[in-house]
Amino acid sequence: MRKRKIFSDKKIQLADHEQALANEKNILVDLLTRLAHLKNQLLDLNRRSGELLRRQEKLAGERMEDEKKAEELRHHLVQQALQLTDRRNARSQVEGQKEEKSALLKDLQSSLAALQEELVRQRERSNRDSSRLNSLLELQKNFEGYQEGVRSILLKRQAQGVDHNGIWGLVEDIVETDPQYECVVESVLGEKLQHFIVQNHEESLKAIEYLKAQRSGRSSFIPLRVKPSPLSGGPASPNGGVTPLLDVVKVKGEFTPLAEHLFATSGSSPRCARPSTSGTRTASGKPWSPWTGRCFILRAW
Repeated sequence: MRKRKIFSDKKIQLADHEQALANEKNILVDLLTRLAHLKNQLLDLNRRSGELLRRQEKLAGERMEDEKKAEELRHHLVQQALQLTDRRNARSQVEGQKEEKSALLKDLQSSLAALQEELVRQRERSNRDSSRLNSLLELQKNFEGYQEGVRSILLKRQAQGVDHNGIWGLVEDIVETDPQYECVVESVLGEKLQHFIVQNHEESLKAIEYLKAQRSGRSSFIPLRVKPSPLSGGPASPNGGVTPLLDVVKVKGEFTPLAEHLFATSGSSPRCARPSTSGTRTASGKPWSPWTGRCFILRAW
């Protein structure tokens, strides 16, 4: 009985050990299962960690690209800001120039209006001057304002169409001077301004015969070659303010001796006032008036 009891106990202990072993096996299986699961999780975590690393590297690259693009954008914005500033400055300059040009345009328009008004006045004056010139030309053509004999000879020379034919012209045609001395020259020469200059004594006789035949009045003649005046080249006037007329008169070379004869010992003052000519003109179109005053009496003929 004791053996059965021991056997039974052993059997019970064996059963317990088997049950414990089974439990241990189950626990081991569970542990192995969990270990496999953990290995699978570890592999998955390693995989996900690699993916995260790769994604992190990708994100770092993208971040660098984004930072580069951001820097480019900031540089572009700076350039755009500078261009905008330049354009604003240019616009301000253009507006300033526009205002200046607008003011200039107004000034030009005002000037144009003034010039147009002046043009109208000048045209009116030109028309008046043209009418007056035509009248003066007509007077000159007909030698109005000259003595009858002078006019008769001038008309004859004009009709013949010759330069001189022994008659060189009038004294007034060979004398030129500045406007300030014209009155003095006219005062000194007086009626001699309408004296004819002839080649010689014979030419003056021919002209006189012509005037007699035509009953055209009288005229005076001066030969081109005159005897030297005893007063020519004499001492200067004691009045230091007097200017010899020959110093302010222009005469052609061949008429110089005659001019010296006419103006010997004469003087002039630039303060002399010039009288009105009352529309009378010389053959060359210059104003003339019959002044009287001190002059030389030519006795060359």
